[in-house]
Amino acid sequence: MSSLHNTFASPWVFWLALAFPALTVVQLMLAWRSRRMLARVGSPLALIGLLPGKPRFRWLTGFATTTAFSLLLTGAAAPHWGRDEHPEVVSGRDIVVLLDMSNSMRATDAPPNRFDRARQAVLELVDFVRQRGGHRLALVVFAAEAQIICPLTHDYDHVRTKVQELDMDQLPQALRLTPGAKSGTRIGAGLRIALAAHDPAFRGFQDVILLSDGDDPVDDGDWQSGLKAVRETETPVSTVGIGDPNHDSELVVTEKKARTRLRERPLSEIARQSGGHYLAVQLDSPRLVDFFRLRIEAKGGTTPDGETLPLPRPRQAWFYVGALALFAVGWLTRSM
Repeated sequence: MSSLHNTFASPWVFWLALAFPALTVVQLMLAWRSRRMLARVGSPLALIGLLPGKPRFRWLTGFATTTAFSLLLTGAAAPHWGRDEHPEVVSGRDIVVLLDMSNSMRATDAPPNRFDRARQAVLELVDFVRQRGGHRLALVVFAAEAQIICPLTHDYDHVRTKVQELDMDQLPQALRLTPGAKSGTRIGAGLRIALAAHDPAFRGFQDVILLSDGDDPVDDGDWQSGLKAVRETETPVSTVGIGDPNHDSELVVTEKKARTRLRERPLSEIARQSGGHYLAVQLDSPRLVDFFRLRIEAKGGTTPDGETLPLPRPRQAWFYVGALALFAVGWLTRSM
């Protein structure tokens, strides 16, 4: 699947190809129905002489039409390869995605679990940003500590790979507990590292997107200290709350049972006091792309100074031209 994403911006379009077998079944049913109706009129042998002859290039018509539809689907998947050494400069913002990898994110109240829900939402966001371009993305994860996984970059394939590699059973080095250390959801630590990942030159066009359940078993106000640092830099933090806020979920942590639920207060306060927005996902699938487009991207962006990185060159036009040519062949041969 990763190779498809490297070549096609929207590989999900290929699922539409499943319509071809369904259309084939419908065609066979209609042909069977036509034969039954003809059988009521008279003997098939007697009717053969009365029926018009088959088009000479009927096979070519079918081949051209089927191939044309296939080319349309491929073009709709936004294929791109090669490098455009002089890409169009698109304005954008610096976005640091801050992802919670604490033990409470293993809870299954948002199936398959909170972390997988959050990670899938981030992957969808990366795919959306790649289609548009312009924005720089960074990835920071946190639990009891925080770590930058990917610094700010326009290399969206690299960001996507880093997100896919995240594994709750194989935590990044900085997040692994050392002997005597306490586990927790250190949102404040995560916010401070996310601020450090930002480029001061882009100040005013920066955002942090925090995905978490907000449940820190160590209630020492850590998130408030992180919020203080955020307010000093005037960086908007938009938060996404995942989990059930009304019922506890049971977890086994270091052979001990623990209970967890979505704590919305710290998440909503961080968003409100920083000038961001709170998305209360709870048990639903995060609609992070729509949230980003309406709440963050709509604020506008800026263009980077210096040279821009070469980007993959879009190739949709080739497939669309080929599809139109084959449709023309199918139309011409239909009457021959």
